[in-house]
Amino acid sequence: MSVFKRDYLPENYQNNTMYNLVWAISDLVVRLSVVTHTLRPKVFPGTDDPYPRNSKINGSGRIIFAKKFRGQCQCPDCLSTGNYVYEWAEIKILTAAHVVNNYEEVAGTTCEYHFGHFKGTLKGYSLYSVNVEHDRAELICVTHDMSLVNAIIGKIYSFRSLDQQAKNMYGPSERKKVFIIVSHPHGYDKHVTFGYRVETVEIPINNYRRYTYYKYSAKTCGGSSGAPVYFVGKENTWTTHVHKGYHPDGIGESGTEWENVDYNFNQRSSANEGCHSPRVLSNASGCNSIVSELGRGQIFGAGVAIVQN
Repeated sequence: MSVFKRDYLPENYQNNTMYNLVWAISDLVVRLSVVTHTLRPKVFPGTDDPYPRNSKINGSGRIIFAKKFRGQCQCPDCLSTGNYVYEWAEIKILTAAHVVNNYEEVAGTTCEYHFGHFKGTLKGYSLYSVNVEHDRAELICVTHDMSLVNAIIGKIYSFRSLDQQAKNMYGPSERKKVFIIVSHPHGYDKHVTFGYRVETVEIPINNYRRYTYYKYSAKTCGGSSGAPVYFVGKENTWTTHVHKGYHPDGIGESGTEWENVDYNFNQRSSANEGCHSPRVLSNASGCNSIVSELGRGQIFGAGVAIVQN
């Protein structure tokens, strides 16, 4: 984040905890490049809006998990060379289903990471899950670099610690009010966008949990799809909602994810059944008809602050 500064944060959020939290989110954000497959849907579910079907698209994602293994690695590199390694790890990346859509796209997917002195590319290995209706996918990559894995695990714990500090700092009146998106618009360097929540839509699961998706003030560019949408003070932040795109009126929208019911939280609406069907969203390969300004230091709505990568 070579340009991002603390005074770019929204008023009442310009403190060390929030500044370090933005950095912690950024450290886990990755750039995805995907060679698409013809198995992609033709339209977004429940709409006539065309699904991204360019031969190659860019998107964003977030590392959410890393697990070490001992035993013979079965990744494509080991299988093709016969030079097996016996200590390896899986790294799980959360993104949008319209970025990585099906198993046939995994082999043509690369994931670029950059934090601290760690910078490199991982290859797609498998899909842990994909849900087109919720616009959510979990990609698995494999690495033999255990120093990278240890660093990632440290970054995950750092994020969790700072997230809890932010929860303790901001009470119910500030809960879910401000959001943070760190992404790779157009496949460029990392950018951070701030704005305000507009609406929370709930889809009941049971008395304790709901599927939700969010609407918020953000004009984003293609390549931002799949980026994590972090709401300050939100519970269950590890079940991060991913950025789906934005409507022509400039209102951004997330994919769908579950979270616990918050009976003290206001300003919500409900959906009786099914999933949301936004009419027009910016896709993973290009801008929507309303182009956002990449204005340095303009931090609400269309503005983003440039961050390093």
